[in-house]
Amino acid sequence: MVHNAVLAALDALPKDVSPRQRLEAAVKAHLLSSLEHSDYTSACIRAFAFLPEELRKTCRVERRRYEDIWRGIVNDAAKAGAIPGDVSLDVARLMLLGAVNWAGEWYRPNRVPIEDIAASFAKLAFGEAPRKKASSRRRVTASK
Repeated sequence: MVHNAVLAALDALPKDVSPRQRLEAAVKAHLLSSLEHSDYTSACIRAFAFLPEELRKTCRVERRRYEDIWRGIVNDAAKAGAIPGDVSLDVARLMLLGAVNWAGEWYRPNRVPIEDIAASFAKLAFGEAPRKKASSRRRVTASK
């Protein structure tokens, strides 16, 4: 369910969006799907390490397919210069996945809206969003 929600959110974006916007959309879709729509997903995330090895092998295939989505987001961000060159892309991907998966432990619906959480994650991971171009007119302040 989360996998499909994230894919749908990314597919709905225009092709020319920034890696930061892609990350924000992926985080938002992941959180909406896992926190507000699917107790099953949250339980699976928490219980994975405790599953018998044979069952984990089966689940790993699907988990790796999902990680590939995040690998693409991180790789695109690195190509765009949003991730420093000396940062491991695997570590960046795992950090992001760990953060969104851990949200189930601290998220409260009336605390911070998911949209704000997604924007904060994107800002922390890839920095400030580009500002709109300023008007060519400069604002003049009075001097004393």
